[in-house]
Amino acid sequence: MLGRICRAMEVNRLNFRQSLDYALDAIKSADLITFDTELTGLYTRTNPPSPLDSCETRYSKLLQGSNGFLVTQLGVCTFQWNNDRRQYVAKPINFYVFPRYVPGVKRDAFFTCESSSIEFLVQNNFDFNKVFYSGISYLRTSDEEVYRKHLADQPTNQDFSHVDPPQEHQEFVLSATKRIADFLRNSTETFLDFPPCNGFERKLLYQLQAQFPSISMQKEQNEQGMLFIRCVRLIGDLKQAAAKARQDQQEKLITDAVGVSLVFRAMLESKKLLVGHNMSLDVIHCLRQFHCELPEAFADFQKLVCQEMPRLADNKVLSQHEKFKDCFKKTHLGNVYAAVENKSPYTYPRIDVCDGHAEQCVQAHDAAYDAYMTGYSFIKLLGRLCEVKESDSLDFECDHVTALLQKVNMHQSLDIPVMSLSSENSTPARSHMLKITYPLGWRYRHVENFFGDAALTGHFSYHPIDNRSAYVGLPGKPDAETVVERFSEAAAISGVTLSPLHQDGIDEMPPVFSHGDSQANLVASRKRKSTGDVIEAAEKRSRSSVVTDT
Repeated sequence: MLGRICRAMEVNRLNFRQSLDYALDAIKSADLITFDTELTGLYTRTNPPSPLDSCETRYSKLLQGSNGFLVTQLGVCTFQWNNDRRQYVAKPINFYVFPRYVPGVKRDAFFTCESSSIEFLVQNNFDFNKVFYSGISYLRTSDEEVYRKHLADQPTNQDFSHVDPPQEHQEFVLSATKRIADFLRNSTETFLDFPPCNGFERKLLYQLQAQFPSISMQKEQNEQGMLFIRCVRLIGDLKQAAAKARQDQQEKLITDAVGVSLVFRAMLESKKLLVGHNMSLDVIHCLRQFHCELPEAFADFQKLVCQEMPRLADNKVLSQHEKFKDCFKKTHLGNVYAAVENKSPYTYPRIDVCDGHAEQCVQAHDAAYDAYMTGYSFIKLLGRLCEVKESDSLDFECDHVTALLQKVNMHQSLDIPVMSLSSENSTPARSHMLKITYPLGWRYRHVENFFGDAALTGHFSYHPIDNRSAYVGLPGKPDAETVVERFSEAAAISGVTLSPLHQDGIDEMPPVFSHGDSQANLVASRKRKSTGDVIEAAEKRSRSSVVTDT
């Protein structure tokens, strides 16, 4: 049975209060929660990731980027098992995010944009108007405490200093006075709303409380984001009612200010399985932006993640499981999702979208839809690993899941496929690795031809740095110093420079590469049948061959 096409529920600051309970209930009842983000940038220009990064170095670089780039969209998708329908039901929800002014806490926010990331989002129909106009605010826990104290220290409405209305506003005050008097005398309603007005006119309305002690004036916001005054009738104990009204108003202000952080906190507090795809950036940005300041030391960050997100798993790591090694040419999210969507042997468990989320609209790189694809893929892959039957649900505490916990994909790494967030990470020996600088216009095939038979005898790895250099690993792991010495003559003829990596495996910072180059050409490797002496054969062929660009 084909599932319905999924469309995310869209939440912005105009409908956030009305949608919050729905989102929190979905998280509370979920068996699995997936999330994804859209960002204004990925890496800083002066400190991009290197294939040689250790886990500690990579964290430091991602942390630096998180201090400047902004989460503009948080996508959350919950999956809950429906026992009657014998399938998982998905609820994808999209939150547009923007740093709003919060009195006493946050004024103008400065953030960085990476042009390639913005262009990428625009090409995928991302609506920045929704971010800037109706993006939802957020506050870390510490900032919320500051804001609550700020509100508690504010004077009550009756404490405002009196201002005599100027001539041009006397008719406005007289009309409002008559409306309030008629409301108290003839109406049974509990409140009276005045039309939206400017700040000075709202102050004049506040002052009318002195004439009518049985009312309380409250500032509200309509669906268009415009401010207006609501006149509330105080019934019973006036002081108690006024205090309650003020408390309710403060809670509304706090809800609006804390915003998306309420959703992210609910995800953390649930202690349920949280899944992303290639999620190191998502974890770092969400924790820093919505929850707390991040530590400088990677070891302290590991402790923080284990405490706040004890059941964290990366769908990309699962897709690279030994059982799926021949299933996907690439493990990008779109590739994995396309390979498992309604296809055998990924039939079970079945997944459908909740009523109200099923529409004929699909948009990849929409955070909530990406979160949906992540959860869909994760359930299907895990279902195949666990060999579930047609009507069976998954055990998200099984050994297969436990093996994934606190391990995230190490994106663009030379030889560290996974970053552990719960244990020590080691950096492999790289004494056989070379850095090669070559003429402009060379590509993988040229480097392969230069090394000749050395590239045909096993696992020849090629990791571009920019358009004139790359890291190369020859099969058999020969000593790099020996390779450089034996290839010196051939290198001089071809205009090539060879140098071994430092003994500790950390090279100098590579030149900045373009977003397209780094994504499309980062890793190219081939496995071939082994033959004789790798270095000897490579040397002979490199001397006798002429490399041309075709």
